Amino acid sequence: MTPEFRFANASDAPAVTSFVTQETHLHAGPRTDLATISAQLANSNWRIILYEDDCRLIGCAAIERVGAVGRISMFAVRPGLEAQNLGNAVLAEAEKTLVA
Repeated sequence: MTPEFRFANASDAPAVTSFVTQETHLHAGPRTDLATISAQLANSNWRIILYEDDCRLIGCAAIERVGAVGRISMFAVRPGLEAQNLGNAVLAEAEKTLVA
């Protein structure tokens, strides 16, 4: 199956939280938590892009819009798949969404 993008919804919050926090050894302190992800998904200024392959989350990025300004954050790619150019695909999709 070809990887596909979609926007996260409220039911994705636990999976996104787990995915984004899987590399806690690389960060000083928590990167995010379930309450934060849930609040972002409930806020119309935020969208979280999921990149899935056969219903398995392989990448994500959060997009925040405040007026004419956009910000990409919470970027993550499944460990072990970083060398497959998936990160570039996720960032390109996030940028495309910001300008749409």
